[in-house]
Amino acid sequence: MNNSFKKTLRGKNIGRFFIDFNELYINYEKKALHRARDEKIFQKPEKLIMQTIANNLTVAYDNKNYYPLSTCIA
Repeated sequence: MNNSFKKTLRGKNIGRFFIDFNELYINYEKKALHRARDEKIFQKPEKLIMQTIANNLTVAYDNKNYYPLSTCIA
């Protein structure tokens, strides 16, 4: 696996105050992505990730530079 593969989270990986990482990775090559975001957003030393599919507020602390998919936001 090369450096373009990043640890990725789905909404179901976000619990109330915890992250359950399940070895999911995304190939984050900007030229291959339709609308790649600036990686500085994901590579902050600390951030909160919120699940967008929950009925209530479900947020976890991230200090491992996860890249959230569409069912969660950083």
